[in-house]
Amino acid sequence: MKPLVACLNIRSRRDGAAMLATVVGMVLILGIYTAGVFAYVETQRRAVANQVDIEQAFTVAEAGVERAAAYIEQHHGIVVTSVPVNGSLNYGTSTTITNQYRAVIIPLREEHPGDFKISCTGTIFRTTWTGNPMSVSRVVAINRVWLPSWSKYTMWSHDNNKISFITGEVISGAVHADNQIYFAGNPRFTNSLVTSATNNWYAAATINDTAILKGSLSNVRFDPNFGFKTNTSGGTLANVPFDDLETLAGSLPNGIVLPSSTRIDFLTNSTVISTNAISTIATNFITTKLVNAKLVTTTNWYYPTNWYPQIDTNMTQLIYVQGEAYVAGSSNGVRATVIAEGDIHITNSLIYASWTNKTMTGTQWEAYTSGDDTNLTEALGLISKSNIWVDTSCPTNMSVFAHVMATGTNCGFGAASYDARKTGALTLFGGIVQYKRAAVGVGTNGFKKFYTYDTRFAINPPPYYPVQSETINYEQWEEHAP
Repeated sequence: MKPLVACLNIRSRRDGAAMLATVVGMVLILGIYTAGVFAYVETQRRAVANQVDIEQAFTVAEAGVERAAAYIEQHHGIVVTSVPVNGSLNYGTSTTITNQYRAVIIPLREEHPGDFKISCTGTIFRTTWTGNPMSVSRVVAINRVWLPSWSKYTMWSHDNNKISFITGEVISGAVHADNQIYFAGNPRFTNSLVTSATNNWYAAATINDTAILKGSLSNVRFDPNFGFKTNTSGGTLANVPFDDLETLAGSLPNGIVLPSSTRIDFLTNSTVISTNAISTIATNFITTKLVNAKLVTTTNWYYPTNWYPQIDTNMTQLIYVQGEAYVAGSSNGVRATVIAEGDIHITNSLIYASWTNKTMTGTQWEAYTSGDDTNLTEALGLISKSNIWVDTSCPTNMSVFAHVMATGTNCGFGAASYDARKTGALTLFGGIVQYKRAAVGVGTNGFKKFYTYDTRFAINPPPYYPVQSETINYEQWEEHAP
């Protein structure tokens, strides 16, 4: 019996060891499985946390872009050098580390205040569960942020003075009026036509005192891509930033502020230097010549302080006049904008020297579609805080090559004493923005209008031309590696 008992004891010990080994094995397996579960859960937690950080970093970067865009609007698009816009945003409790954005505004074209690129890095800072600091960054860029230039308009008015578009007229460029627009017959529009008025149109009752048939819009030919929009804002001339433009003209190497009413002659003769002796306006007027795009001034102006002769060898592109401006001539290679606090007087034809079709008649201008002359290098803008006048000194037939803005209340672009002039032709190659539409002729007196939009100005305005700061546009969002 003893051998049998001994065998049973040995077997019992073996079974116990096997069970213990099984239990230990199961515990080890469960431990490994549990560790794997915990590792998986931690990986997922980190992934979720990282994804949240990535999304928040993108949100911070977007916020920085919006702040930079607001900066552009606040400065009316006048940002001529790269500008940093930095700031912070907070998420969570007060103990959360501040999240930061670092944006930079990059002007795409120095002379065009309204075309930019914005790049912004958004960074999220936080503390991990282990107590270690960490950060996540994302970079967002908008390759083009732009504000539309006032030069996009072939015709803009707050009060269009019952303008009538009639049979045979072809209007290129954008047209806007804050009040009702009148039509007769089949005028054609090749760009946008917009009015702020709720009543969209009136049929013209008379044209040149001759009764015509009132009709509908059925014969008016609108551009299929733009159509005719009503009850739509077109901005306000009150937002033209004269103070900012004056500051800019005084700070730019290619700008100048003239402290008195000034005569500005555009010349093709590079040997001419002007003096006050040729000015027939007044002895205390500064006389300025733009000679081959270089500003040459000389004067004996004494009030309130001496203002000495100046020769600016830089390309002069922005001229601010603290008074009235008198302009004429044939600009040669000049891209310039003239701004005056008083009236601007056009004293003779103002044309581009590189224009190849100088002998075009009025009827040829009617058929001409601008932008076809690739030889044009000049571009002029005239901006007045008051009126712009074609003076009585101008010839019977004359030309104005420029985009013009008459921004004063109830001010406009018109001809002085038009009702006492002989019948003539006024050719304007550019565009007109005015508070109130003014007249250049009536009946058989004054000028017959031949107005053609310079389509270059839709995308390439005169230098430092003001923009409509209340309308900002975004194009080409991208994300870059931090």
